[in-house]
Amino acid sequence: MNTNALQHRHAAIKVLPGLIAAALLCPLAASAGPADASDHQGARGAKALEGTWDITATIRDCVTGAEIRSIPRMITFAKGGTLFESAAGGTALFPVTRAVGHGAWEYRGQHTFAYSLKFMRLTSFGGPDGFIQESRMLQVDSSGDSFAADGTSHIFFANGTVSPLICTSEAGTRLF
Repeated sequence: MNTNALQHRHAAIKVLPGLIAAALLCPLAASAGPADASDHQGARGAKALEGTWDITATIRDCVTGAEIRSIPRMITFAKGGTLFESAAGGTALFPVTRAVGHGAWEYRGQHTFAYSLKFMRLTSFGGPDGFIQESRMLQVDSSGDSFAADGTSHIFFANGTVSPLICTSEAGTRLF
C-alpha cells in the first residue's frame, strides 16, 4: 500500500467515530425541538389546558338555558391527564359540604378538551351523602388564558336515587 492510501485510511478511521456519533445524535436533536418552546410561544396543543384555573360554573335549566345559580371553583389540570377540583357549595339555608373532586381530562384537538370528575357529598355532620359526577367539553381561546365549557352532571344520593340531568356552563381564567 502506498503512503497516500495509508494517509487516507488513517484519516477515515479518525473521522469515523465522529460520523457515527453525529448519525446517532441528529435524530434526537431534531425531535427535541427548542427548549421550553411552549412557554415562549403561548399555549399550544394538549399543554394549553395544563395549570390551575379560576372558574365560574353556572347551573342552568337544561330545557330553557336559564341561569339557576353560579358557583366559584378551581381546577388544576395536571400534566398527563389528571385533575383536582375544589368548589364552594350549598347555601346559607342548606349547607352542603363536599370533598375535593378528582378526575381526568384529555385533548380532543383544535384547542378542545373533555374532562370528567367525581366528588363526594357530605352531610353537615361529615357523613357520606352520595356523590356528584360531571362531564364537560371545553374550548381554550387562542391566548391560552381563558376557556368556555358546557356539560352535564348527576347527583347520586346515598339512598340510591339519581337526580335529573343538571346542565352547566363554565367560564375559566388561567390562575397559574
